[in-house]
Amino acid sequence: MGIPKDAKPYTVTKFLNSGETPDFYQMFTMPFESQKALNAAVATREMQEVAVDANRISTGGPIVILVEKE
Repeated sequence: MGIPKDAKPYTVTKFLNSGETPDFYQMFTMPFESQKALNAAVATREMQEVAVDANRISTGGPIVILVEKE
């Protein structure tokens, strides 16, 4: 998928309930070197499988996708 070999491929963060139900349950983060690298990865069969699985397990509403630049 074009992920640099020396990069940690992803992180998963689960949000805790601190008295109120959090707006989000879990966050998946994956770094890319550029928008071009992100677009290339999203077009792969592997990332399409990730997207299908995310839709399958997301029962609390639509998936939210955020793209940021450091």
